[in-house]
Amino acid sequence: MPATNYVGAWQYGPSTVDPQPAPRAFHAAGGVTSERNTELVVFGGQTADGVSAELWKLPQGVIMWRNLTTDNGPAARCGHSYTLWTADSLILFGGSTHCDASQIEPATFSDFWVCTLIMRCR
Repeated sequence: MPATNYVGAWQYGPSTVDPQPAPRAFHAAGGVTSERNTELVVFGGQTADGVSAELWKLPQGVIMWRNLTTDNGPAARCGHSYTLWTADSLILFGGSTHCDASQIEPATFSDFWVCTLIMRCR
């Protein structure tokens, strides 16, 4: 019996079109549900090019990512966390400037940022 017949079984997501986030680790990601829709939101993380400050969202049922990165957002970081604060906003906290073995003493953050997704985190 295929795994897809079980409740809670994993299913590979649909392919998305470019642009899309680069592969990354140590990022924060989570689902945000509002009256309008449900979206996957991804911030930061360690990419092949270094630590990122990118903010991406992927609406449910859509195969196109949207880059919401702004100039006035949090510094690039990895190892941080965020949580849903209200139906349309997130609070991001902490993180580090490096999450790989290249730097023994990375700088760590104790700041927090509020991102209102309707306002595109500006």
